[in-house]
Amino acid sequence: IAVIRADEAGKELAKCLLQSDERRPVTLVGFSFGARVIFSCLRELARQQEIWERVHEKNVDSSEGHGTGRARSSFKSSSSSEEIHFEYEREPASLVADVVFIGLPRAIDKAALTACRRVAGGRFVNCYLRNDWLLSLMFLARGGAQACGTKQIDGVPGLENYDVTNLVESHTKYGDAIPRILQTIRFCEP
Repeated sequence: IAVIRADEAGKELAKCLLQSDERRPVTLVGFSFGARVIFSCLRELARQQEIWERVHEKNVDSSEGHGTGRARSSFKSSSSSEEIHFEYEREPASLVADVVFIGLPRAIDKAALTACRRVAGGRFVNCYLRNDWLLSLMFLARGGAQACGTKQIDGVPGLENYDVTNLVESHTKYGDAIPRILQTIRFCEP
C-alpha cells in the first residue's frame, strides 16, 4: 500500500509543480519512499512533456509560429476514472533542476529512468546501498527484480551513481546519513 500511496503523491507533486506560479526550477531530494514519490513525479512530468511537445507542435503548425504556449492536459486519479483538466504555461521539462534518489524502492527500469532524466535539467543522482537487505527482500517478495537503491545503474545517459555503503548501516539509517551523503555527492556545490 505504501508503493501505491507514494506513486499517487508523486502525481500530485507533479500537478502542484505544473500549476505553480514559481518561475525557478526546484531541486528534489528524497530517500526511501520519498525517492519513490520523486520518481513518480518525474514519470508524470515526462508524460506531460510528451503532451506539451505534441500540443506545442500542433499550435505552431496551426498558427504558423504563433502558438499560445499553453498546454491542456489531464491527470487521472488511480482510484477513479475521473479526469481533472487544467492548463499550465510552463514546459514540464523546465520545472526540475537537480534530482537525488537515495535508496529508491523501485525496480530498475532503464526506459523509465531515461524518461525521468529527460525532465531534470541538472544532476540526476542514484545513491545506493549494496547491502540494503530491506529493499532486497521487499523486491524478492515482489518477483525478484532488483531495486534501484541496491546497485549501480548503467545505461541511463546522465545518471550519476554513488555507492553509499560506507556511509549507511542499513536502509532504516538513511535519515541519519543524509548530510554525509549530500556532502559526498557534492550536492549544491559549483
